[in-house]
Amino acid sequence: MLFSAPLFLPFLLLVVGVFYALRFSFMAQKLWITAASLVFYGFFDARYVLLLVLITLANWGCVLLMRNRQGLRGLALVLSLIVSLGALGVFKYLGLFTDTVNSVAEAVGGPAVFSAIDIILPVGISFYIFQSLSYVIDLYRGDIHEKGTFSDFLFFVAFFPQLVAGPIVRADEFLPQIELKRSLSLSNLAWGVSFIIIGLFQKVVMADGIFAPVANTYFAQDQFTDGANAWAGVTAFTGQIYFDFSGYSSCAIGISLLFGYRLPLNFNLPYAAIGFQDFWRRWHISLSSWLRDYLYISLGGNRKGKIMTYRNLMLTMLLGGLWHGAAWTFVLWGALHGLYQVVERFIRAVPRMLRSGAPKEPGPRAAGLSEILTAPFWWLVTLLATMIAWVPFRAETFGDSIQILTAMFAAEAYDFSAMQDEQHILMFGGFFALIAFSLFNRHRDFWRYWGNLPGVLKGALLGLMVVTILAWRGEPSEFIYFQF
Repeated sequence: MLFSAPLFLPFLLLVVGVFYALRFSFMAQKLWITAASLVFYGFFDARYVLLLVLITLANWGCVLLMRNRQGLRGLALVLSLIVSLGALGVFKYLGLFTDTVNSVAEAVGGPAVFSAIDIILPVGISFYIFQSLSYVIDLYRGDIHEKGTFSDFLFFVAFFPQLVAGPIVRADEFLPQIELKRSLSLSNLAWGVSFIIIGLFQKVVMADGIFAPVANTYFAQDQFTDGANAWAGVTAFTGQIYFDFSGYSSCAIGISLLFGYRLPLNFNLPYAAIGFQDFWRRWHISLSSWLRDYLYISLGGNRKGKIMTYRNLMLTMLLGGLWHGAAWTFVLWGALHGLYQVVERFIRAVPRMLRSGAPKEPGPRAAGLSEILTAPFWWLVTLLATMIAWVPFRAETFGDSIQILTAMFAAEAYDFSAMQDEQHILMFGGFFALIAFSLFNRHRDFWRYWGNLPGVLKGALLGLMVVTILAWRGEPSEFIYFQF
């Protein structure tokens, strides 16, 4: 069920109404939310619910083994990894594996090794598996010590606002909240409604109404030759992917607040980033922090010298790319971001290397990165490199990616006449507005700034967004990150 679908509003009102009607029983409230979450997930495909429950049961068995048999904690963790990553591998990556093996076999003149496999990818499987794993790993590391029940664990994994596209919530952030009885709060309701309206505005108006028509038209072409159209298509997708995913995250945060639960912010003006480390502190924050804490640090982080740090960065980003989708184009996207971070770290290390080799007597200090590259220039490099990386993320094949990149930088023609229609003007206007807003608020806490606005002004802005949503609304479209 899509947040932007007409059916979702009555569903949400029913769930919220019954939730507060059950305020006499904290356990009844939690069970109601869990049941509503499974119903919500079942709207996509009832078979998904069975898979979710089975994976959750298997991980809960590992949790009980870890709790009750101290000597088997390592085994319990390994079993959880096998179950969770095994399910993810089968449902998400088995097709990629068989297609790759068949392609290699055909390339060397042999027959296909595997017959075609058509497996339905359960919506949100990457999100709830990573969330389950964070619980088990944190318990193994001793970062959480709670003695919750299976019903609480299922509530944590299946909580419907963030179930299918995040944010990926950590146990230490969320479990303490479900141990406390929720009561109706006008502040939470006001903030929740604000987040929901802003999220729907991002999705319905900005992503689907302004950016998607240009991006989808361009990437649906058979040939990519004109340079101007290439830049327009990539610019449109740069705006679309941000507003689509940020819109979902905002809705998820808002819906959770209606029940009194707080989810972490998932975006913080990523297109204002100065550098790629900064970008990943601002884009899909819950995933980037998950990869940092459970993968990058586990590989050794930056503790074993420069070469190993570069290796760990590349491996983390390659696997982060593969997490996004079962296609080698996503691996290329991850490789580009890994390369960006390696190059950035190398550049940042140059001043330190110069200082370490300099005489000890007083002398001129080596320039820092901010003095070598001015902030505006470094911001522009970050934005353009991010846009380049979006090409393989959106393109259907490697071949399409190469054609688009070639058109962007080495096209024989740049025909700007096709960009004078209303849709292109709206798209470029929306993109420049996004960039201006991001840069202006780069050092601001936007939500604190929003909270301090006069109530009348906030009401007027939200009302204008609602009118715009209703005016622009067409057929609800899936959020892009549902496929991941």
